[in-house]
Amino acid sequence: RYGYYRDLDDKIYLKWQKKLLGINNSIYLKLHPKSRFSYSFLNENKLLNKNLEKYNKAFNLFIFDNISQAFFEIARTNKKILYFDIGQRPLKSEIIKLIKKRALVVKCNLNSINLIKIKKKIELAKKFKIKSYDILNL
Repeated sequence: RYGYYRDLDDKIYLKWQKKLLGINNSIYLKLHPKSRFSYSFLNENKLLNKNLEKYNKAFNLFIFDNISQAFFEIARTNKKILYFDIGQRPLKSEIIKLIKKRALVVKCNLNSINLIKIKKKIELAKKFKIKSYDILNL
């Protein structure tokens, strides 16, 4: 499948991305390097195409909705992480415990979460105190 997100209906995931990007002008979308889609609904300035580590100095908070190599790249740094657990790839409870020591973890139903809840979680993530980098030992 070539959709915006391989585990979800494209329309649902696209709606989720639009919600996130609509919160404020300081949120950007990092494109997957193999993406085949046109994000024509966005201003081109909102799209980041370079390797994620190129943006480490530019941003203080990174938002993820899946655990990937990009997540671990940022987890190695001292940058804040907000992880929206959208329930698509369930993780073992011991892994979630490790992630919670490194990032603010929020269970998220993409169909029902609203902008107010997202904004609150972003503010909490900005204040998150990193407790451990043990997740990097996996």
